[in-house]
Amino acid sequence: MNDIERLLARLIDHEVDFVVIGGFAAVAYGSSVRTQDLDVCTDFSPENLLRLQQALAEVHPVHRTHPRRPPLVLTPEGARGWKNLYLDTDEGQLDCLSEVLAIGSYQAVREHSVEIRPPAGRCRILSLDALIRSKEALDRPRDREAVLQLKAIRERLDQQGSSS
Repeated sequence: MNDIERLLARLIDHEVDFVVIGGFAAVAYGSSVRTQDLDVCTDFSPENLLRLQQALAEVHPVHRTHPRRPPLVLTPEGARGWKNLYLDTDEGQLDCLSEVLAIGSYQAVREHSVEIRPPAGRCRILSLDALIRSKEALDRPRDREAVLQLKAIRERLDQQGSSS
């Protein structure tokens, strides 16, 4: 299990409410894009953020975008009002978003997700079509490459479905 899979396992083991998005989701569908982090869309309720903090406690999460890189320290009161968390941990980067471009809020992302069973355990992943839409909306060079691959995967799946 690589570091990203270990991060994923931590979230699953601590029952964090999330949906895998981004590069790791593309890889799960068969894309060859490289990813160095785990991107998730998550419920930003205080209860869920405290579970996230507990899941990451042993891997020393710090705020990646803050110049001083303070540790992630949330209290029930301090866990309110967050929109995104960009973290570095001993096992790699974890980006936690409250919404996904072209899809919407966490609830909309969850509605456009499917359950998968990676080695780390059961979790939800953005559906292939929703992932394509979100990557198209981001429109960065790496996302354009991912879109090409994901559309080819979608076409292959459609052809397999019509030949059954």
